[in-house]
Amino acid sequence: VRSCKGITSNGLQCIAEHCPHLRVVDVSGCKHAVDNTAVAALASGCPLLTSLNLNMCDRITDQALASLSDKCHNLEVLDLGYCDRVTDEGLMSP
Repeated sequence: VRSCKGITSNGLQCIAEHCPHLRVVDVSGCKHAVDNTAVAALASGCPLLTSLNLNMCDRITDQALASLSDKCHNLEVLDLGYCDRVTDEGLMSP
């Protein structure tokens, strides 16, 4: 759904709910749809994620990282480019 301007946070939550075996998700550029709630839904609904691209999703914060850390133990690639609300503390928290 990369750069999809029509996707919403609810749409991402629906994807997470109905596609639990997703391993790679690219929502880069979907800045209006991706927020902490959407990331938490992806983390809970898709625990097998190995790669998540959140580049330019500037609405996410450290709260989103906490959700990923708690649920997505297989995550190997996480792109947070231009996610200005994510702090160094959020990146270092377990």
